[in-house]
Amino acid sequence: MRRRIPFAIAALTACAALAAPASAGDTDTVLVGDDFYNPKQYSGSVFTNVHWLPDPEAGDEHNVVASGKLFDSGPLVADTDYTISPSAGTFAYFCESHGTRSGNGMAGTLKIPPSDAATKRGEDIFGVQWAEEDSTTGDRYDVRYRAPSTDGKYKTWLKNTTEVEGVFGQDNDPVNVKPGKTYKVQVRSEDSSDPTKRKSGWSPALKLGPTR
Repeated sequence: MRRRIPFAIAALTACAALAAPASAGDTDTVLVGDDFYNPKQYSGSVFTNVHWLPDPEAGDEHNVVASGKLFDSGPLVADTDYTISPSAGTFAYFCESHGTRSGNGMAGTLKIPPSDAATKRGEDIFGVQWAEEDSTTGDRYDVRYRAPSTDGKYKTWLKNTTEVEGVFGQDNDPVNVKPGKTYKVQVRSEDSSDPTKRKSGWSPALKLGPTR
């Protein structure tokens, strides 16, 4: 059973109720066919595993390799069975036999936004989570935000952090959140254990505020 990281209680002591995220251990399936992934474009959650399984009609050998090397199912096999626990980011991947690193042929994309599943409701701070303890697509994260005060540009909130969550607006970090305004947060993941592994792309944006 996978476990969510509890948000920093000290930072949220004024919060009377937190919204509960989806149940732990959720898994979505991507089928590995000849020569395609289905779905090709997958949008998921940091709380949901991604499991690649062979299409019943598939007969060729395939594998699943992230373009940035952040995950790799191993050698080509006819019965692909591979699971990751994603952190936030955009991850391009391909089959080494039937696709290319640049996205041609048998290739796919995972788009994993950060979550506000434990956001403080009705107040001016927001809980944001971009990974779990057992996420397998990185162990360090860059986190950036866009606010009305940044004139539409993203600014760094956290850089190369090992933290998997943060409280947006607590003690004006990274900004003093104003009621009624909308803020956006994006994350990208990296693996610090291997310098040859590149960072993921930036995640889809998480919106914080009245238009979420």
